[in-house]
Amino acid sequence: MERFAQWVIRHRVPVVVVVALLTIAGGISIHQFAYIESDISKYLPEGDPVVTRFNQAGERFGGVAVAMVAVEVEDVFTRETLDLIDRITSTVREIEGVSWVISITDIDDVQQKEVDGEVAVAVRKLVDPDAIPDDPRALSELRGYTLGKEDLVGTVVSADGKVANVVCNIAKGADRVDVAAAIEAKVREVAPDTRLYFSGFPFWMKSMSTIILHDMALLVPFVTLVIMLILLLAFRSLRGVLLPLSTVLISSVWAMGLMAALEIPITMLSNAIPVLLIALGTAYAIHLLHKYNEVICEGEDRADQESIRAAIADVMVPIGLAGLTTMIGFLSFLTSDLVFIQHTGVIAAFGILAAMVVALTFLPAVLSWLSPRRAAFDTSGKALRGLSRVADSTGKAVVRHRKPLLLVSLVIAGVAAAFIPSLDRRFDMVSISLPTAKCGAPTR
Repeated sequence: MERFAQWVIRHRVPVVVVVALLTIAGGISIHQFAYIESDISKYLPEGDPVVTRFNQAGERFGGVAVAMVAVEVEDVFTRETLDLIDRITSTVREIEGVSWVISITDIDDVQQKEVDGEVAVAVRKLVDPDAIPDDPRALSELRGYTLGKEDLVGTVVSADGKVANVVCNIAKGADRVDVAAAIEAKVREVAPDTRLYFSGFPFWMKSMSTIILHDMALLVPFVTLVIMLILLLAFRSLRGVLLPLSTVLISSVWAMGLMAALEIPITMLSNAIPVLLIALGTAYAIHLLHKYNEVICEGEDRADQESIRAAIADVMVPIGLAGLTTMIGFLSFLTSDLVFIQHTGVIAAFGILAAMVVALTFLPAVLSWLSPRRAAFDTSGKALRGLSRVADSTGKAVVRHRKPLLLVSLVIAGVAAAFIPSLDRRFDMVSISLPTAKCGAPTR
């Protein structure tokens, strides 16, 4: 341990340079290669027979590529509404990546007619977009005829004649999220004051991408702020906040950069990796900084670099063992059949390893250039020593009453284990959505 501590201090310049270069490389990797995978079907094992049948059905019938725009009005069968549906249909058809579009103004109507005693089939447009009727009588006849056709009601128009559907199919190979976003944006431009509903698997994928980005944008700053407040209360100095925080931010960039470089997508589980690393990885830097503060507060007659070496040597084993157990916990995700869970476990374990390495190398290297501030250490040291006394008292109480505590723990674990089979294992795709941007929610 002493040799490693001496090596870190002796090579502090290369250590800082290497850490900086790796962090820059990780940031570049994230910027260039990171992407979100919102297609839940790709989370599942490809060899599973259920997944295979699902993919085959989707390719054959287009279920996973169909997007729908529902337009809610007072009455679909008016000249103004039919004009609007025709404009929406034409707009959606022109979007790159849309292979076909069906709506009340662009659907074939099959009729059977008797000609000279023989039954003939006539195919025509239900509504000619170039000759949309404006006569009330013609519109009333169109309404009665359309709502009397079972194959049209529930497909292009609702039974009460107040909702019209524009159904489109996204071409194979096109990015369904990008095309769905383009459809929504273009339709909103055409009908800004109309009540619209966006539904179908592509729009669900779009909502999932929004959720993942929303969670990362919200949780990472929030957790960072909480950690900063805790560090400020514990160390009461700027370095006590910035140094531990920098270690976990660096390790998060390394982990996400590696994930991007390996072309592992960000999923609804792996988007929590930065939050986990910030919450868990901070502890390693806290242990080292606390031990360094203790050495300084003891007032021993030694150089500052010797204090750092002593701190590294003292906490290296505890930090290593704590990190190792955490890594093993994340690597247990490899036992799952779901690929996205396996990827999350591997990247999170790497992030924990990175947090340990940075805490034991980069942090001491930077700390060795900073002059010790005994007054600040004395102030924070009193609070930390108070916490240490509480921890010592708790530890003694646990040892003194170890048998009752062990018995109670086993009873609680047994009761909890008995309820494990009662866990609800359903996955409801529709319920996973943002409160303000639900898939299929009306917008105006």
